[in-house]
Amino acid sequence: MKILLILALLLAPAANAAYKCKDEKGVTHIGDTPPAGCANVVMYEVSRSGTILRKIDPTPTGEQLRAKVEEEARQ
Repeated sequence: MKILLILALLLAPAANAAYKCKDEKGVTHIGDTPPAGCANVVMYEVSRSGTILRKIDPTPTGEQLRAKVEEEARQ
């Protein structure tokens, strides 16, 4: 019984959030899970009232990761 309560409390904040992004074509996507069209653009986790909870940067490509590592090595 305690385990169910703990799981419910852990999952409750996620249930009250949605994901929002604007894809490369300018189309806005909103969903309970990260929309597929948002993989390469900045995405926001928002509350049901529209408040931004956090910003999620796109996953960097291999090239972008290499450039970042090289830049850090130069510094």
